[in-house]
Amino acid sequence: MLILTALIAIIIIICGFFISYTVYFRFLKILIIVPLGAIACSTMAGNRMVSHTMATYCKYFLSCVFEAVTMALAIVVCNAFINAGLPAFTGSYADWAQPLIYLCEMTFTIAMTVILSVDGMARS
Repeated sequence: MLILTALIAIIIIICGFFISYTVYFRFLKILIIVPLGAIACSTMAGNRMVSHTMATYCKYFLSCVFEAVTMALAIVVCNAFINAGLPAFTGSYADWAQPLIYLCEMTFTIAMTVILSVDGMARS
């Protein structure tokens, strides 16, 4: 049991690292994009090809912001699942099995959140 618990703890630590990396990467991406908005906004009054820069910038900026919003929603949903506790049907299980079920459920939920977050980052 101790080995299994240690393995689950390592998996959760690795998933936490990936979540932190994804959050910081998206935050830095937005910090890099925002200052370029002044240059893109200055092209709005140009002809059709020059003003296309502004439209492209706005689309890319909104896609970056909504990536962060979807990631925040995934984290909120994950937190709700983790805080829900054990399912009702586990009341009849042995005392040693309930923490194991909870750890496995928590690990699966965190892993799914990481997959959703990193998948969104890979598509951009």
